[in-house]
Amino acid sequence: MYTPVLNPRISPDGGHVLYTTGEHLMLVDIADWNGAAAWGSAADWRDEPAGDAQDGVFVAADIDEASISEGLFTADDAADTTIDATDTAATDATDAAGAAATNAAANPATNAATDDRITAIYGVSVEDEDGNPAENTWKIGLAEFVAGEEMDRYDGFWWGPDSRHILFESFDTADEPSWYISDPANPEHPADGRRYPRALTTNADVYLTLIEVDYDDDDRYAGIVANNDVDWDRESYEYVAAVSWSSGHDPLVLVQNRRQTRDQVLLVATGSATDAGSSAAAGSTRVLEEHANDQWIDLIHGTPAFTPDGRLVCSLNDMETDTNRLTVDGRAFTPTGWQVREVLDVTDADVLCVVQRTPELAGDLPGEWAVSGGLGVGESQVADDARVADDAQNGRNTHDAHDARSFDVVSFGFDGTITPITIEPGNWTASRGTRGLVVSGRDMAHARSRMWHITDVCTDGHCNNGHCTDGHCADGHCADDDDEPTAAHCVSHDVSRDESDCGNSCACGGHDNGCRRTAANRF
Repeated sequence: MYTPVLNPRISPDGGHVLYTTGEHLMLVDIADWNGAAAWGSAADWRDEPAGDAQDGVFVAADIDEASISEGLFTADDAADTTIDATDTAATDATDAAGAAATNAAANPATNAATDDRITAIYGVSVEDEDGNPAENTWKIGLAEFVAGEEMDRYDGFWWGPDSRHILFESFDTADEPSWYISDPANPEHPADGRRYPRALTTNADVYLTLIEVDYDDDDRYAGIVANNDVDWDRESYEYVAAVSWSSGHDPLVLVQNRRQTRDQVLLVATGSATDAGSSAAAGSTRVLEEHANDQWIDLIHGTPAFTPDGRLVCSLNDMETDTNRLTVDGRAFTPTGWQVREVLDVTDADVLCVVQRTPELAGDLPGEWAVSGGLGVGESQVADDARVADDAQNGRNTHDAHDARSFDVVSFGFDGTITPITIEPGNWTASRGTRGLVVSGRDMAHARSRMWHITDVCTDGHCNNGHCTDGHCADGHCADDDDEPTAAHCVSHDVSRDESDCGNSCACGGHDNGCRRTAANRF
């Protein structure tokens, strides 16, 4: 029951892990390893008797997998907690098939080595008319084939920012055609059946469910306190293309029609604190934007998304300018000729993207790119001069390569500014946090991958841990109120932060207010 462990995700508060086995959603309560209960250590795992391990998980002596499994689907439990994973219109069909998504809060198992606790909180089960196990065409917590294969959506559940709400997918493949695949290495075995939605055949029947879980005083799972189907026009928009759930907001769901020529951006009501001024029932949806394209709607990963202050960022297939662009509250703000391929991060000031540039549409290069050769992120001018000389000797102009061949990381400000993050043409991506970002990928001249950890350096803010709390950080020194240099407690502009000198780092509120970028920890 515990395995396979698929797509584990840590809750935003860091206290829980949710994963799916395909048939069960499993919630792990992470023990307080700094507390007295966490007597285990890495060495303890090796000391556990092999006989106490079940499916690779150590459980307490008074609990075994059989009792847990029986607890999930006893008649009493089914009568009390079985909930159809369907909307009202499909309930009869689901009942006839004998399939139900089950609120499977059974006796949890406790990890004897670490005091972590694991509970099956939801499951799917299929029985035939006689109550015997039948082919289970239902899955829970996974993306169906079309979503993964065609839309690159691989997640099937999403934590809410409060770590109490969970949105998950369940789907039924019963109406999909079956393919039978033989095993040449074992010709005596019968062919193995697989459900596969060929073109022009029926797709999986997809549902979304919103639950709210409760925790006890020890921050351990204590049950499901709210359970709601997510309601939308599933007949007209059968594809769930994307889900986004950011702090301070309800989840966004992007749904598409079968031809992928129309889509809707839906806001799902959760009934949480973010809905304080709304009377919408939990699980109900509201259409925020609709898009249409007679040819095809290109999906741009990372959209739709909310800015922290609540503006809606969506993708736009702009046919008039032949450009995949971004909009904020319906207004296009990324320039013509800059093909947005993925949204990496959204703030109130900008959107960090992976882009490909169409030179004949995009106009002049940004200043950072308009030089022969290119400064790789965070490299020294000496390295840049050497590369420029090498490029000149070999007749290369790397700025000419900022076109469809290059996947560049760029910041687009909502005010129209364009700030390249990567300078060398290549295949790049990035991950941005509150104090900097990590850029990784490769350029066009080298086969090896490269990575930079780029930190935000504070030159006009305050240092943590009691250093430079009243003055400014500059060139590795702190200046007090009298502008007298003191000990070198702050980071230099061109070197990585020294934990022993500056503690946590300089505390800045963003990329302005005196913050500068410096690259460190190059790999």
